[in-house]
Amino acid sequence: MVGAGYETHSRSKTYTVRVLAILVGCLTASIGFCWLMDIGLAGFPDGAVTDYEKMVERPFTILSLTSVVVSLYFFYLAIVAARRQTFVDLFVAFIWYLVVVPGTHYGIEYYLKNFTDINYGQGG
Repeated sequence: MVGAGYETHSRSKTYTVRVLAILVGCLTASIGFCWLMDIGLAGFPDGAVTDYEKMVERPFTILSLTSVVVSLYFFYLAIVAARRQTFVDLFVAFIWYLVVVPGTHYGIEYYLKNFTDINYGQGG
């Protein structure tokens, strides 16, 4: 009788971790693909690519692909959610992701727009 209640709690915890891992994986993959689409639309509609867009194409592509690869790790965590440390691994990986990938993306963007004289299409 005691074992049945423990087993149900363990399964619900595993289910919750799997759902969270899948949601976080979908979030990171969609962020990566949105950034890749943003890079692909540089110069739209007239084809004029600004100096800013030329300068950030490579680092933003790397960050976008990193985001997609990290989403694969979150999907892996969803598969192995029966392990005891899976929630901790998920939480730590998501915090690292939030610090490194979007932090670097917006840090580069902020630096180039505010501390350089580069043309980023701000108008005249």
